Amino acid sequence: MSLEELKLPSPKLILYISPVLIVCVWLFLDFVIRDPSTILFALIALGSDILVRNLTSGIFTDRYWFVVVVGQSFFSIFYFFLPAVSFVALAIKKLKTKVISLVLIIWLVFYLMCLTFLFDLRTLLRFL
Repeated sequence: MSLEELKLPSPKLILYISPVLIVCVWLFLDFVIRDPSTILFALIALGSDILVRNLTSGIFTDRYWFVVVVGQSFFSIFYFFLPAVSFVALAIKKLKTKVISLVLIIWLVFYLMCLTFLFDLRTLLRFL
């Protein structure tokens, strides 16, 4: 099977659909599992909580938890889009659309794997 035979969506469609998928995965992990088990998940969850606590107060953050969830959702999308949009902007004139779509799909799958089970936080904490 060659790259020409693959039927891939356009890069724009991938960039439009990926935030919905990322936020759905993020909210499922945050509300159902509630355990920052990967490094990326912990970075986003704890970083957003610290940011909101420093901008407001601890009492505000404890009472209005949805502000932290909105911050976490924003940063989970931001950390995906920063490399994705950079790659698309750099490669749009040099590569075919199918190659860009394939790379974006690979990046999305890798990002979701990093968010859910790759780079276990407990392993890192054991070494510290």
